[in-house]
Amino acid sequence: MKIHEDTLIEVINRVDPGRCAFLRAWCLWQDGNTKDTLAIWDLDYRYWKKILAKQCGFDSEEHQLKYSFKRDGVTIIGYVFCCMQWLCAIQAMLEPDEKRVQFEIITKEDYESKLEPAVPYSIF
Repeated sequence: MKIHEDTLIEVINRVDPGRCAFLRAWCLWQDGNTKDTLAIWDLDYRYWKKILAKQCGFDSEEHQLKYSFKRDGVTIIGYVFCCMQWLCAIQAMLEPDEKRVQFEIITKEDYESKLEPAVPYSIF
């Protein structure tokens, strides 16, 4: 899947609302790329993390990056833990049901309070 250079990517900061980010996809183009569309897999994750830290004050020790998208009328919520999850989240948000790329910064406390308790599992 490709992403157009003018695609809006929003970061809503629920921890510090004054430090949100509104970018166009070209802000994440790898150095030297002059195309107007790019395969999602070629976006620059290292630069994305720098933008989150500098613009939004994101700290992976204290914050979590949340995303959501709709599929067949159901809202699916996930969290970014690595580059692959970030790329797959962007791809899912660009599918026909959504067409909006938006992430939210929340506290780790908020993230952990939403987790279900672990249930021991046995195959015997």
